[in-house]
Amino acid sequence: MPELGRDMNYWLLFVTGLLTGFHCVGMCGALVLAYAAKPASGGRPTPFSHLLYGTGKTLSYTLIGAGFGLIGSIFSFSPILRGAIGIAAGLFLVLFSLGMLRWIPALSHFQIKTPSFLLRFIGAQSRRSHSPFVIGLLNGLMIICGPLQAMYVMAAGTGSPLEGALLMFFFGLGTLPVMLSFGWFATLISAGLKPRLVRFSGVIVLILGILMVNRGLKASESGFDFHSLVVRLSGFTESRWGFVLATPDAPMSPDMSGMHHNH
Repeated sequence: MPELGRDMNYWLLFVTGLLTGFHCVGMCGALVLAYAAKPASGGRPTPFSHLLYGTGKTLSYTLIGAGFGLIGSIFSFSPILRGAIGIAAGLFLVLFSLGMLRWIPALSHFQIKTPSFLLRFIGAQSRRSHSPFVIGLLNGLMIICGPLQAMYVMAAGTGSPLEGALLMFFFGLGTLPVMLSFGWFATLISAGLKPRLVRFSGVIVLILGILMVNRGLKASESGFDFHSLVVRLSGFTESRWGFVLATPDAPMSPDMSGMHHNH
């Protein structure tokens, strides 16, 4: 199973996209209608039209994710800065997830404000274009969407164009089933269950945020990441009982080393 940076799973991102797809229907459904309402040769949008839209949407997410990863890499030229970017991105995800979960009501509208000129551009182009592929490309610019903002911030936190692109690729794939079903898939889910699924995606975003913070701590070489703390705690606990934990970060004591050579 593919992994992101050794401690984040791509399929977790896919599930996040799948669950937030119910949010996307309300937020980005107008873009789907922009091409669905324009008659195709048979008077209705064809499956190929939906495929073009999904391809454009996923490509847009992937390219923008690579761009955010590149921005992150520019500012992560030292371990401290690399760690700071990862920690900041992780904290953004944690705060955003707490708003999604309604655990802290004041954070329910926590997100980055989208520039008005960008919204005007998307609206004008979606009304002008007849191509589902182009409209799908415009979807990647819909950063008014909170979950999409969180994923772009996470892509920047990777500090890698490749990882940022892959992160957004799998997230984008996850959003497609609900979006491309024109609500058919959503009708199979009861009205009361949909908000719960979106909120459950907040749990996954929270997990991703914690992992990103831990990744930042590890990159900063601060020694406060989860693995370093466990090793340190394990060494302390065992030393209390007269044992020495030999790890790459905690070499054997001179006495233990001498015993090893004597044998």
